[in-house]
Amino acid sequence: MKHSILEVCADSLNAVSEAVAGGAARVELCRNLDVDGLTPDENTIKKAMFLVQQAGKPLKIMVLIRPRPGNFVYSDAEKQIMAHSIEKACSIGVHGVVIGSLNTDGTIDAEWIKAMSSMAHSHGLQVTFHRAFDHVTNFAQALETLISIGVDRVLTSGGLPSAMEGAGTLSKLVSLAGNRIIIMPGAGITSANIASIRQKTAANEFHGSCRIKAHDGLPHTNRAEVSAIVKILSKS
Repeated sequence: MKHSILEVCADSLNAVSEAVAGGAARVELCRNLDVDGLTPDENTIKKAMFLVQQAGKPLKIMVLIRPRPGNFVYSDAEKQIMAHSIEKACSIGVHGVVIGSLNTDGTIDAEWIKAMSSMAHSHGLQVTFHRAFDHVTNFAQALETLISIGVDRVLTSGGLPSAMEGAGTLSKLVSLAGNRIIIMPGAGITSANIASIRQKTAANEFHGSCRIKAHDGLPHTNRAEVSAIVKILSKS
């Protein structure tokens, strides 16, 4: 099995620091994880980039582009906001963007995703299609659409609440994807289940928040958990 990597979902600069210290390969930078993540502000993006540069680590920063909680069917005005956010992320020089948009019938909003992917790719950024994918009506058809557009990876739990529960579907998606696009399992991934999820899905990239409850009773990204997952994934 190939060496695998971990992407950490980070909703604060502290979370980015913990991801860096734990040895993660990437972070998905966002805010408001309590509503599954929204677009971070420009200042936070710049500070996160500086933090990683100062650490001297090769960690890459992907920026989540999501203007509001709720469904993934967006108005023209919301799409303009997201397009501006992608332009801003490109100008700052992050490594990639995480986007997603659906039509009302549960298909990929191919025209908009293609336009935004082209913009990002023209600036050398990677493009991840986020868990809007879990709400499509046909996984195989949606996957082929994203492949035809040239999206780099898909973050998905296989349509179920956690990657462990969706492992069967994730395995099929990995097989369908081949070398054409990366399937990145996410949701509920921990050091206790990552080995099983990797074995069941045959995926090589994984996404998790790596959060545990701290002294204040709230969940915080924990470098020890990041490190534990990274250590497991480093084993062939």
